[in-house]
Formats: sequence, C-alpha cells, structure tokens
Amino acid sequence: MEEKEGVGAWNIKNAKKAIMKALEEAWDSETMEKPYSELSNFAECIVYALEGIWLSKKLKKTGIKRRYLVSMDIENGKLQWQLIGNEAQADELPGPEPNLHLLFKFSSKFFIMLHIGYHVSIAGSIDLSFDRAKELGCTAMQIFVTNPRGWSMKELSKEEVEKFVEKKAYGIEPVAHMPYLPNLASPKKSVYDKSIKALEENIERCNMLEISYLVVHLGSTLGVEEKALDRVSNAISKCIDKYDGMLLLENEAGQRNSVGSKLEELKEIYERISSRKLGFCLDTCHAFESGYDIRDQKVVSNIEKTLGRSNIKAIHLNDAKYPLGSGKDRHQNIGLGYIGEDGFSSFFKNRWVVEKEIILETPYSKEISPKEELSLAIKLAGF
Repeated sequence: MEEKEGVGAWNIKNAKKAIMKALEEAWDSETMEKPYSELSNFAECIVYALEGIWLSKKLKKTGIKRRYLVSMDIENGKLQWQLIGNEAQADELPGPEPNLHLLFKFSSKFFIMLHIGYHVSIAGSIDLSFDRAKELGCTAMQIFVTNPRGWSMKELSKEEVEKFVEKKAYGIEPVAHMPYLPNLASPKKSVYDKSIKALEENIERCNMLEISYLVVHLGSTLGVEEKALDRVSNAISKCIDKYDGMLLLENEAGQRNSVGSKLEELKEIYERISSRKLGFCLDTCHAFESGYDIRDQKVVSNIEKTLGRSNIKAIHLNDAKYPLGSGKDRHQNIGLGYIGEDGFSSFFKNRWVVEKEIILETPYSKEISPKEELSLAIKLAGF
C-alpha cells in the first residue's frame, strides 16, 4: 500500500514513480494470467488519481483549500483512489470500484486505456450484452437498445434497466446505435416523422440506460437531393437537447443517394447544429469504400482536420470487402479485406485513434474467431 496526502504532497513526477512501481508488482502477480477478468479498471483509476492531483492544485490556485488522499492498493492487481474534502468541505468523492480490465499504455505524459470491442446482441435481456462482451474480452461494446429491424419499441422492465446499469461496473464502455429503418433524410413526410420519433425514443432509452453515445446514420435522399441536409439538420436539432449524452454522426460508404459519404456533408451538418452534444463516428470500411484511403496517414490526417480530432468520439473498425471507392457497404473481418493488416497498422499510427471508443462490426467468419480477431485488432493498435 502506498499512501500520500495533503495538497502538493504528490506531484505528477512522484505519482508516476509510485504508479509504475505498483504496475511492476502487479505485472508479476498471478492476476496477470487473467488480464481481462481480474485487474479491473486499473488504468482508469490511475487517470482519476492524476486528475485528483491536478484538481487539488487548480482549486488551491483559486483560494479553495482542499486536501486529497490517494491510496494505491496493489493487492490482487487492483488500484483504488479517493479524494477527501477539508474540514469545511468534508464530503467524500470516492473513485470507481475496481472491476475488469487492464488494457493501456503509459507514455511520458499520459495513460491511454484502449476501449475496444464488438457490437453484441441484446437477445434475452439487454443487460446480457455486457456478459457477452465480457466473455469476448471487450473493454467497449455497441448495442441496439431496441429491435433494429422494426419501428416499435418494447418496454424495458425496471429490473432490466437496473441490471444493465449495475453491469456497467464491468468496466465495459457501452455505445448505442440507431436501428436500420429510420431515415432522417427521407423526403417522405410519414417516414421522416416516424424517424424523428424513433430518434427521440432511442435517446430516451439511452438516457434511461446511462449510455453516453448514440450513433446515427443520416439516411438516404431517395433521389430527392434538394434540402436533404436541411431535413437531417432539422431532425437532429429537434431531438439533441433531450439527450444527456452525445449523438454521433456516422459516415456512409458512398452508396447511391446516401447522405454523409462525403466528410464535408458531415461537417456542414455539425456546423449548422452547433451543439456540444454532437460528434462523429468514423467507420473505416465506409471511409475506404467511399474513396478515403485510410491506409494513407495523410488521408487520415485530412479526415482529422475536416471533422476535428476532439469531435470524433468513436471508430467503427471494419475491414472492407470491396476495393477503394467501390461505393459498397460490405464489412470484412480485420485483416481479411482490402484495408488489410498493414493498412490498419498504418491507420493506428495516428495515435489519437486509440483514444476513441473502437467497435468492430465484422461478420461471422470460419477463418478467424471473434476472440482471435479482437486480439489481432489490439495488436495492430500497438497494445
């Protein structure tokens, strides 16, 4: 156990030394034999500890005296932290309970914890999605919060909601995805109105389940290009303030009549709405098949500049079944498509990518199992 307290008792340099010592001991412990089941949110706790140091210094500069206590418990490979207020502010600010993963890298300036996983099923009960993700070794997951192929939304019981929220303690970051049928670019009023209602309902459910990101496809113009961006912008503007989290606009693959295949379209919608609750989800397959060669670091750099690094919150990590610029929307397993292992290695050299929520939406394959594919993706990401 390492323990320090008092404003200024730990500076960042000393904190790093203590953390690295704890990591070295944890690395030799038996828990490292089960990296996805025993060590829990080790890196996340460390980040919170460093944030605590930063917070106390910032408060001190404003004249608010606040002491902090950082406890590092390395038994069983776990780390816990705690901030405690001074006598005038005796409220405790507890850190998260350790519960699942160790998947991070340490640099001279910061920790990077890799949040990566699959889109998983909610069959049986929505909370079972966490168990499926945990079994695969995920640190992130994506789900539909309702039937993806219908307009109706089945009510969730109080028990289902409570179980889902409780299982967030697994340390797996959940991302939601809109169903297939809504079309926010539709020129047909009946479909357009139903799509807005579906977006509102999905937002309400994400709030209920405490899901921070909801990925949205912009839809198809059905050949009526005029005012398509207006329709999408108006629909999102009507709903976005109802969400406690962020709506993420996903790029399309260049299919006929699709909205969002060109990054400039995404940027224009973002600028029209001008909300901090709006961001982007970058799909690698869609980008590649719409003509953006993500194997080229210069192309990725241009994508970053167009959309804004901080605005891109999630990555759909999918290989492409068809060649560059094909205009198809066909995902392939990582390393088995036209992007390939070398292409993804190059993509991940843009290190900001690994700071995002990374979701695989790849098909079932006899050539590679889900666990093997996830391990490959982690390796290509440099972890």
